[in-house]
Amino acid sequence: MENIYPYLRRTIRQINKKTVGIPTVFLYDVFYMMKDK
Repeated sequence: MENIYPYLRRTIRQINKKTVGIPTVFLYDVFYMMKDK
């Protein structure tokens, strides 16, 4: 799971560049940290 997360994050970042740019990466960071605990 830990090695698929950076790839997922990179994909979301590329998608955001083509769209409005909603901070989805930030939301994923928060979700990932909460899931870790």
